[in-house]
Amino acid sequence: MIVKLHKQKGEYIKKDEPIATLETNKAALEIESNVSGYIKEIYSSEGRRISIGSPLLLIDTDAAMEIGHGQIVAQYGTTIATHNNVDEHSTIVDWIKQLRNKDLSPRDKSYCLEQKVVPIHMHRNFKKYSEQHAGRNSKNNDYYDEVVLSKQQARLLQNLVESKSDVVQANIQCICDNACIEQYRKRLRNQSEPTLIPSRLEIVAWSVVTAMRSHPRFRSRLIGQDQLRQFKNPNLGIAVALPDDELTTAVVHNSFSYNFEQFVEQCRTSIVDAKNDNHITTYFPLVISDLSIHGVDSATPVVASPSCATLFVGRPLMFNRAYFYLSLSFDHRFINGVGAARFLDEVQSNIGAITA
Repeated sequence: MIVKLHKQKGEYIKKDEPIATLETNKAALEIESNVSGYIKEIYSSEGRRISIGSPLLLIDTDAAMEIGHGQIVAQYGTTIATHNNVDEHSTIVDWIKQLRNKDLSPRDKSYCLEQKVVPIHMHRNFKKYSEQHAGRNSKNNDYYDEVVLSKQQARLLQNLVESKSDVVQANIQCICDNACIEQYRKRLRNQSEPTLIPSRLEIVAWSVVTAMRSHPRFRSRLIGQDQLRQFKNPNLGIAVALPDDELTTAVVHNSFSYNFEQFVEQCRTSIVDAKNDNHITTYFPLVISDLSIHGVDSATPVVASPSCATLFVGRPLMFNRAYFYLSLSFDHRFINGVGAARFLDEVQSNIGAITA
């Protein structure tokens, strides 16, 4: 977090003069400038949290006449600058690897390689190096294409990154009866009058919704460290694949509001809306992921914060297609293994009750 900014936009800052005071979980530290110049931009403000590598401010330096400008970023109290004239990461990698440890600490060297940055006080030397390798720095190259992620995928990426620190994930699995589902669907197809024939995923999803009624932890969200918010009429998420290996989530809103037939119809409508990006992104405590169509038997799904659980549905096993795996990942901060096992057991019982 930025405790104090010692300079303002437009002011002149001298080399080794403090730029800002930052506070981490362990200590407070001052970031000093490695250059002299005028501050052109300040990217953050006092009291705001910033992550390692986030830009702090932009300085016009004496070296700016030659190489552009220096962008100061937060990194262990060291000022690091991006080099805007270099497009190929390989040039930075080669140059950094050639530095002796006395020129750059192992920690700073590792950071520079990861973030594609060079220390601002080494810009002059790096400029000479990059000019010698100018043939490798063309934006129109034969080595790779740069693709911008969609907004949906970017949101998922952000959730997954946050979940890594927010969620204590655990997983349990069970084998579920597929024969009863196939027999039930066969009976519906053989009826003289046309009727709605639910898919295996829709039967599992309804069984999950029914189990959520008696297992409130699976329709809850952790607030702070000691409080649960239990939703009386929760939404249910269903993972939906998009082109180019991207992912979104269809949301069945207020899942307790429907009977079985209405729920199946709502599932299908929600999935179509999600594929057409015609849906409202909202909170759902539990999401179901079915990869059976892709031939996947079993997996350990990821819980994406702020959801509390993800249920994976596998394809029927190869031997006589009588069984399939259910794999439940859950947030162990407030759902324990016994509670998760009881939840899965009720899901299985509900499948049996529907198809009896």
